[in-house]
Amino acid sequence: MAGKFHIGSCGYAYTDWREVFYPKDLRQTEFLRFYSLIFPFVELDFSWYTMPKPETLEAMADQTNPEFLFALKAHKSLTHEIPQDWELSAEQFSASAKILHARGKLAAVLIQLPFRFSYTAENRSYLGELCSFLSAFPLVVEFRNKVWYQPRVFEELAKRNISLALLDRPDVEGLPPETDLLTSPLAYYRLHGRNEDAWWNGDATSRYEYDYNPREIRERARKLIALGRNADKVFVAFNNHAKGNATKNARALEAAIRELALEECGAPENFLEFLPVVYGRTCKVDTAFRVENHEHHAFDYGAVDREKIPQTISLPRVLHRAAYQLHIASLVEYR
Repeated sequence: MAGKFHIGSCGYAYTDWREVFYPKDLRQTEFLRFYSLIFPFVELDFSWYTMPKPETLEAMADQTNPEFLFALKAHKSLTHEIPQDWELSAEQFSASAKILHARGKLAAVLIQLPFRFSYTAENRSYLGELCSFLSAFPLVVEFRNKVWYQPRVFEELAKRNISLALLDRPDVEGLPPETDLLTSPLAYYRLHGRNEDAWWNGDATSRYEYDYNPREIRERARKLIALGRNADKVFVAFNNHAKGNATKNARALEAAIRELALEECGAPENFLEFLPVVYGRTCKVDTAFRVENHEHHAFDYGAVDREKIPQTISLPRVLHRAAYQLHIASLVEYR
């Protein structure tokens, strides 16, 4: 089964993205609305630092179109600074996650565990209890230590229908190996960059400061297309947020997947008259890319078929001229 791709970034509220991604004069309160015009999902990072409030997530959901999705990173009191009464934190977090889940806007809850979270009986027991507590939500677990990469763990994740976070990361001793293992129908791929020098010594910005080059983007695109054949949904989150690299790389990856998909389906030479790989609803376009109608959906690799190459395309709903220009650029850049 070919899965739908949802490509976005880890976080969105970075002021240094102005003039790189956001217009210079755009208010920070409008960042999410603007972001949601370009990408179909975002991984919320603030929920790790600050326990998310239901009313905050409700307001954020209201700012985005109905199809836009959020991944919610578990609060640090559940992963990094675990108290004896962690159940209280889990209850608070769960109450907020329910807001997005009830509205059909929760892509997943991400449980990101630190390198120091070692493979012990105590930690295994805790993780099992935490996953049971949050079992009402689609879960993704990210291990930062390779000791967790063993059959027993994978079998338990699959048994619980929990996704193993797949990682692109620096080649640093102790980090998990790269894999395409799926433990649930939801594939979740996080790109942390490959900044080896700053991984242990950098801060939350410099550690992930990396700009994927075109060759690396194309390699990731091939990997993700393969994943998409075996997953119902594929979420891709770029964590290299410094200098706006995450948004640039995300758009480049989307374009690379489209290009490779077209190569595989054998698109004809005159396909230049149309933009590749449709979004949910379609709209007719001509060679000048005049849009008659548009709607926002994650694009579906499964829509590409050698026998049914579409003569139409749909585009995200465009409420802001700058957003429109950025999205068009991402679609046709590879041409």
